[in-house]
Amino acid sequence: MKIGIIGTGNMGRILAEALIDGNAVSPSSMMITNRTLLKAIEIQKIYPGVSVGKNAAEVAEYADAIFVCVKPHHVLGVLDTINPVITRDKCLISITSPISVEQIESIVDCSVMRIIPSITNRALAGVSLFSFGTRCKTEWREALFTLLKRFLFLWRSRRILQEWRPILSAAVRLSSVILCRVLLMQLSRKRKLTRKLPPSFQVRC
Repeated sequence: MKIGIIGTGNMGRILAEALIDGNAVSPSSMMITNRTLLKAIEIQKIYPGVSVGKNAAEVAEYADAIFVCVKPHHVLGVLDTINPVITRDKCLISITSPISVEQIESIVDCSVMRIIPSITNRALAGVSLFSFGTRCKTEWREALFTLLKRFLFLWRSRRILQEWRPILSAAVRLSSVILCRVLLMQLSRKRKLTRKLPPSFQVRC
């Protein structure tokens, strides 16, 4: 699987380094880029096999799985830029909480996922919240779980009520596993699921 990372700021860099250090991907199968290319080149110096793309479109065309790791107000602009090279067999993964998978699906015609990471992922630990778009193929869901569970503690959240997503996203960003568990328990009670959580809330480790 070819991995593309657009945006190598704090979280983009954490993701790139964790993917490689967690042996999830080899450096030679990753292409990265950043608005300021020097940030991407810094990562390439540490992992010489990593390729640096000239721009977002080059990375999106190269990769099978495209991680968009830019600030929320830049996401839509990036999507417009890469849309011409996006094909249905690709998967686009956003790490930006304010932009929903539904918004992204309205722009690109491919599988869409969202991962809310935490800073502890760099230590190959911590919790992350996973969401899927309605068109996200089963093969991509399983492939990304297999890839990322090597260094992430994942919660699947396909059916989390919209009003709960910001709260859980904040808890994840704060790396509070206990808080996430409490919130999910409260949510299950609200939905009268007192015996066990539904499959969409199962923990994958």
